[in-house]
Parts: sequence; structure tokens; C-alpha cells
Amino acid sequence: MPYSILTPPLHQTADAARVFFRAHFGTPSFKVEEPPYPGATYRPTLSGVTRDHHILCVEASDTPYTNSLDAFVLDCKERALPVKLFVAIPKGDGDANFKANLRRAKEHGVGVVEVGGGAGSVIHDALSLSLTGVRPYNAKDFPAKYREAVSGAYNTFLNGDPVKGCSRVFDEIEDLSRAIGLKALKRKCFGNMAKALVFDFSSSPWATLIIFLNKHLDRGKSGCPKLNEALFARIHGITPHRNESGHKPRDTKTLTRRDRELRTRFEHATDLLRDLIDAARSLSP
Repeated sequence: MPYSILTPPLHQTADAARVFFRAHFGTPSFKVEEPPYPGATYRPTLSGVTRDHHILCVEASDTPYTNSLDAFVLDCKERALPVKLFVAIPKGDGDANFKANLRRAKEHGVGVVEVGGGAGSVIHDALSLSLTGVRPYNAKDFPAKYREAVSGAYNTFLNGDPVKGCSRVFDEIEDLSRAIGLKALKRKCFGNMAKALVFDFSSSPWATLIIFLNKHLDRGKSGCPKLNEALFARIHGITPHRNESGHKPRDTKTLTRRDRELRTRFEHATDLLRDLIDAARSLSP
């Protein structure tokens, strides 16, 4: 294939990468050294669209990561673009800083493949850059009992299943909401105990539970003044998303919009879980 930017020693690597990604990713065709999306100033060696509607970019290089990729990676994150960026390196190439550059690639969500000799292998996979732009959580914001769940949700989100990542955080918020209700019932912290005694805190719809808690929880008796109307309104606002099926996007535009929405939801949900844990400390569910 004709290349005008890529240096001649890497032409063979680029050709091998094209064969590899066509065979293993099913990408039907590639553009050569063209902007992968409107407004892009970076022109990767190869670019195309995968069958699941991600923008696939492949840069042929003799090292797993270079500073020249920084601006492109940042642009994709800020725009929440579903770009999967791989660096294709030749087999057996001598990069004195290989380990450090490989680590940088992984930290930025950039995949690395090694190609040559009619074969290829993925050293580590690329993450969708639309997802890597999600705001990192601070483990210290959460008690130890929640850190594994939040970490698992975050990693699930980053590794290509944002619907499930969000759902895992929603699960934690719902479980905590139910635990708050049961503990408040045990401590008789409701203004109308007769209604509380017959309310099903374990299996009533989550939205119904939140409405009940907001209306009947005695903040004074519970010692939880932060479990106020504003906090319950925030929780009630996410309940419609709890059981979304996460239908597969039909095109890149839909995928972009979905990832942007889910990134916002995930950040909001982790903030909400942190705030609910803090507000309910006196009940210690």
C-alpha cells in the first residue's frame, strides 16, 4: 500500500498489521494516513470502522508508545469518541525503552500488537478511548467493604462493558438503600411505624422504596440528617436506568452518544454511592 508519512522501514510492519486486523477484527477496509474522524488533525497509519462500530486506528511504529500520540488520545477522550488505538510494532525490534513505553501505552488505553513473519499477536488490548475518559474514583472515599465492588465496576466500565459497569454501581446503591430501610425499621426510626411495619423493604420496587424513605424516615431519630429530600431525589432520578438492557448501538454515532451518556452516569453513580454511605453512617447498615 502507498504511504507518504510512514518511514520506509515500517512499510512492511504496516502491511502486516493490515492483514492481522482484517483477519482478527474483521475490519473490511482501511484508510491510509487519513483523518479517522471529522476534525482530527492526527492521521494514523491505518484507520477503519470495526463491526461493532468503533473507530479503529493503527499506528505502525518501532516502539509501543511515543509522545506524538498524546494529543490524539486526549482529543478522543475529551470528545468521548469510541476510538480503539493500536500501535503495531515489528517482531524482535530492539527498543531500549520497551517496558517503559509498553507501560505508557497501557496507562493511556492504547493497545499494542506485534506483527511479522506472516503472524501477529496482541501484547495487550486497546480500550475504547471514549470510556477511558471517565473520571477516576478515589478508593479512600469509600469504606473498605465497598472498595472491591467499586473497583470491579470501574474496571468493567473501562474494559468495554459500560452498561454492566454502571449497573454494578446501581446495585450497590440499591442494596444500601434497602439496608438503610431495614436498619431504620429495626431502630424504629419512622414517623409512621404502622406503615413501616407492613412495607416490604426487601423486594418493593427501588423507586417505591426511595419515595417511602423520603416521606417517612425520621432523620432525627435515625441520626442521619444528610438523608434529606435532595439526596433521595438524586437516587430516585437514577432508578429508571437500573434495568436498562443496553441494546447494541447500530452505528458509530449511536455508540458515541451512548458512551458519553454512560460515562456521565457512571461518574454520577459513584458520587451518589459515596454520598449515601456518608449520609447513612449513623445507621451503619
